[in-house]
Amino acid sequence: MTSSLSVFLPVLLSHGPVFLIAVFGLVLALANPIRSRALVVVAMLLLLVSALFSGGWQIVVTSVMRYGGGGTFAGADLSLVYGLVGLVSTLLQVACWALVFVALFRPGPARPPRP
Repeated sequence: MTSSLSVFLPVLLSHGPVFLIAVFGLVLALANPIRSRALVVVAMLLLLVSALFSGGWQIVVTSVMRYGGGGTFAGADLSLVYGLVGLVSTLLQVACWALVFVALFRPGPARPPRP
């Protein structure tokens, strides 16, 4: 039990806050009638996918290396895969924040002129 917890706990601590922000942002976007709801929902889903993707990768690699499969990963291969996972995760988070900024600064509908 403690060995499984020692694999899962660091991932939970490092990716948990991002997961919570994504879930709360998704709930708030769906619960409140905002004009850019679709953009915020897509952004929070991207953030959630990013957290699950990078956290899942970390759990898989740590488990494989810890429980006897470490010989399957060569140092250079592992470095390349970690770099690719980091790149994908970063691109997903950048896309998320770009959508949030577009949603925040998107012009609203034109207001009729005041008499």
